Amino acid sequence: MIKKQKYTYDEIFQRNTGNNKASNKIVWLIYSKVYDLLMYFKPYKNLLEVTVDSLKIKKDDKLINYGCGTGNLEKILKRDGFQNVLSLDFSPSMLNVAKKKCPECEYVQIDLQKEKYNQAIKFDKAVSVNVIYNLDDLDHFFSGVRGNLKIGGIFVVSTSINDGFGTLIKDHFKNIGLRDFVVSIVLIPLFLFVLLINIYLD
Repeated sequence: MIKKQKYTYDEIFQRNTGNNKASNKIVWLIYSKVYDLLMYFKPYKNLLEVTVDSLKIKKDDKLINYGCGTGNLEKILKRDGFQNVLSLDFSPSMLNVAKKKCPECEYVQIDLQKEKYNQAIKFDKAVSVNVIYNLDDLDHFFSGVRGNLKIGGIFVVSTSINDGFGTLIKDHFKNIGLRDFVVSIVLIPLFLFVLLINIYLD
């Protein structure tokens, strides 16, 4: 009988790369370079817009983003005139891309699997997009979020569900023009490549 087991990021890389930190960095570097292809993907763009709308950001709010990736949410917030964001992520490569998009935001490298951001610092709003499905200890994570929020603060979280990538592809092709259709046909193999890397890192 085969026993299924979920591994942490560190365990994955130790198992697949033999503790080779250079290989670890290469995988994250490649992922950071191709991740923004998702910005051509309608369901992903819509998710970011809905997330920003749900935050109901006010001018004087302080926002913390758990798992900012390459800074796509920060870019949208900057477009809307808001830059008071503290952005956390596990990967230095992801953070380097994010800093170029919105250098006005503050960035901190942190492993949300193991650490909590300074619990003495409080925020009005918190957000996490497509992160928690990768976490093993959700109690640890949500405890950290709770510790960073002011009383009455708002936490907006989104995560993947098990409808499959095919559902997202169908949603993408709804009501798009000819130009976007042609671009999508070219980019779908790259979308799948991003998905495979994400599965490897999960």
